[in-house]
This record gives sequence, structure tokens and C-alpha cells, in this order.
Amino acid sequence: MKEKKNDIKVSAKHLLDTYNVDQKKLSELRRREQEIRQILTEMTIAVESLKGIKEASNEQNILVGLGAGVYAEAKIANVKTVKNSLAGNVLVEGEIENVLAKLEEDIKNTKNDITAVRNEAHIVTKNLQNVASILQEGQKAVSQQTQNETPSVS
Repeated sequence: MKEKKNDIKVSAKHLLDTYNVDQKKLSELRRREQEIRQILTEMTIAVESLKGIKEASNEQNILVGLGAGVYAEAKIANVKTVKNSLAGNVLVEGEIENVLAKLEEDIKNTKNDITAVRNEAHIVTKNLQNVASILQEGQKAVSQQTQNETPSVS
């Protein structure tokens, strides 16, 4: 077969390495999307809880989820402000309206992050499909070349 000047030769090993790298990248992107979704769920629950507190009255009893299906009964001392975590164990007091606005902005940004991760995963998936296709074409070519070179027995 005559080669064209614009043909590029790539070894099967290089293609397999590229395929493996892209598979790892896709796996990491899926893991990252799952982590972001968990954060989004946590923020959404916080927004709903804050809306509930905002509608409550001072000294009203509520159940506070502690995790793992455990709840504690508590009285709301203040329905106007909440403690908001900064880095580490640092807490700052903020008005519920301001905390809600920040959380809703964070939710919007987090949804954008999910979209960006999905878009990148889509590109990596297409790359994987292209490399797989090239590998299959190479296998066919090698198979045909081997069949053409094998002498027939009469």
C-alpha cells in the first residue's frame, strides 16, 4: 500500500497508552461529578432547612438531624441569624437572608461545575471512541495483511 505524504504513523502501544490515560481521566471525572453532586445535595438541604427556620418562631421545638438517622430535639433561640462555617472550625454569625442568598449563588455555581465536568467527560468519551476506532482499523489492516502474506496450500 502506498502511503500518502500526510499520513501519520502512530504505534499501537502509543494508542493503547492514550486510551488508558483517557479511561483513567474519564473515571476521575465521574468521581468528581459524584462528589460535586453530594455537595449540591448538602447545599440544597441547607437551603430548605434555613427556609423552615425562617418561617418558625423563637423558642419553637425542632428536630435536628445529627446524621446516621439520629435526631435531637432543640429549641430555636433566634430565627433571624445562623452560624455559618468558614474554613476549619471558624463560625461566623450571619442573617438567614444573606446566608440563603450565598447558598443559592453557590448552588448555581455548583450546577455550572457539574455541567463543565460533564462536558469534559463527553469530550474524553469521544476521544476514547476515536482511539478505539483507530485501534480496530489497525487490527483489521494487520489481519488482512497477515492473510495476504500467508501462502495457500494446494
